[in-house]
Amino acid sequence: MMMMQGTVMKITEQGIVVLCEDGKFRNLPHPPSMPKLGDTIPVPDAEITIMRSRWQRLQKYGIFAAALLLLCGITVLFKFIGIPAQPVALVAIDINPGLELFVDGKGKIEKAVLVNDDAKWLVSEQQLKGKDFYAAVRLIINKAEEQGYLNAQAGKRWIWVSVVDFGQSSFDVDAKKIISGNQDYEIERFDANEQQVEQAKKAGLTLNKYIVYEQAKQKGIELNVEELRTHSIASSLIRAGINPEQFFGKSSEKTGSTGNQKAEEISGNGSAQEAQPSGDTQKVALPVQTDTASVLPKGQSNEQTGATKPVADQLENKQRITKDDHENHTAIGHMEKAQPEPDVQEIENPSSEQEKSGIREFELSVTLDQEQKVKLVYKNDKGRIEAKVEKETSQGKERLQGKQAIQYINGVIQKLGLTVKMDKLALTDRVSSALNFRKDQWKEMEVQIEFSNGEKLEFELKNPIRSAEETTREEKREKEKESSEKDDDE
Repeated sequence: MMMMQGTVMKITEQGIVVLCEDGKFRNLPHPPSMPKLGDTIPVPDAEITIMRSRWQRLQKYGIFAAALLLLCGITVLFKFIGIPAQPVALVAIDINPGLELFVDGKGKIEKAVLVNDDAKWLVSEQQLKGKDFYAAVRLIINKAEEQGYLNAQAGKRWIWVSVVDFGQSSFDVDAKKIISGNQDYEIERFDANEQQVEQAKKAGLTLNKYIVYEQAKQKGIELNVEELRTHSIASSLIRAGINPEQFFGKSSEKTGSTGNQKAEEISGNGSAQEAQPSGDTQKVALPVQTDTASVLPKGQSNEQTGATKPVADQLENKQRITKDDHENHTAIGHMEKAQPEPDVQEIENPSSEQEKSGIREFELSVTLDQEQKVKLVYKNDKGRIEAKVEKETSQGKERLQGKQAIQYINGVIQKLGLTVKMDKLALTDRVSSALNFRKDQWKEMEVQIEFSNGEKLEFELKNPIRSAEETTREEKREKEKESSEKDDDE
């Protein structure tokens, strides 16, 4: 019998491990004379065969038996219980409510993720789960119309859709099936991948907003990420001086006569900054104007509100400030000086805008921390508009009037998406978002709204979050007082 030499590398209770001349490790049973580590011993071929057959045979049988049992168990389980359908695609939808719909191979909604608070107010996951994809999207659009997020006549007409194919089955979105023939909306569709989904999550953006952000970056446009997180895509583009229809290469024929006229102005002047935004886009842009900051707890002066105007107006204002360095011109003064002051309704055409939004009177008063108060007043008396915005702090008062006040309040109203039967707490949350303060920052809120049909929405409310905190503090003080009195008695 041919013998092979091996060096003893390890000694265990079951046997010894040797490194053979062919470079392989082998397990051998204990020999009659136990060697030491490092000893060279003969390794007969017979021993190699015995060693292999002992453990490997058991391992193979064990693995085979386990696999067989697992296969049988899975087969029975799937047969009697069934397995949930795996999503084949992710469809991300942005209106400003952002939703992610996971679609299975049958075109049903397997899971729905409500990305932001607006989406949670809009619809629940239970209302979408199990529905046909197109039926679910139509439900979302109908709810968005009811709550004021979509209104083609008021300029709220953009829907963004991104499709991520997971590669298990082909799934595509037919825009014609999303909206009915009488719904005049613009649908912008993107093809995306899982890497973009991850990047969007890291940036804290919805998938559509991340894609638009990247597209803008490629065109040399830097969008504000913070604004994208809290405002619609259209609002963020307009804030950056970009017409959404031009950015996405859409025709402006659907915007109506006013929209066409404005589009012609923009085209003729060579840039969107040299003309007022169209009636469509103006309505979307207003909620994100920095006029918000000028009347909210950030202490910014009225002059800073110029950042929300078209770039050409900003440059004109800066030039005036340079020339009249020693004169105290406000932003309103600059605008009055730039052109003759017409009636308010001629500046903004608010009568037609407010007929669309259905608001006749709007009054909002909010008491905040640090003795700050914000008050918004708007009245539309047969087309004659009056508006003012006041902010009161320990350092004094700030006020917006005329055109700026109308622009600002229009933006707030559009952001709130007002309805007669709106829940009070839901409205307070939207007010916090629209006016850019924390939900726990306001103390008292008073709302008086009269709609164009004569119905009213009125309430006064103390912040339930602060009330609960104050109750807890009061109870704690009472307990401490009782404990102190008890100690004194003892």
